[in-house]
Amino acid sequence: MLAPVDWNLVFVVSVPFGLLGTIAVVAGRLEGDTLAMDAWVMSCRAFARRIEHQTLKVLFETTGAAHIDFSLVATARNGPLREFMVTLLGKEPQSDVRLTRSQFLTPSKQQASLRQPETCPTNG
Repeated sequence: MLAPVDWNLVFVVSVPFGLLGTIAVVAGRLEGDTLAMDAWVMSCRAFARRIEHQTLKVLFETTGAAHIDFSLVATARNGPLREFMVTLLGKEPQSDVRLTRSQFLTPSKQQASLRQPETCPTNG
């Protein structure tokens, strides 16, 4: 059996009006056909612009993984991610989430996950 392969990706976005800069960072391990995601940090400016979709698409396409495993801890600041996961999984995500390639690629779920931009949560 091969050892896990550590990976990190940084997403930098440019739009017609200029550079948005670094808007997402993901890190994890490739273990066989499973991506074990250790961290996914994304600017709230990126949500509802389908960058969350593109992040997962890049991960599935570049690694050939069959699924991505997430350890999710619900916080006041990751509501947009949890809502996005509901559109893909069809239910509220629990602490351990497995997203399969087929769940992600289902067109009806892709359309359902489009939503209006929100303001960024604050530390209040």
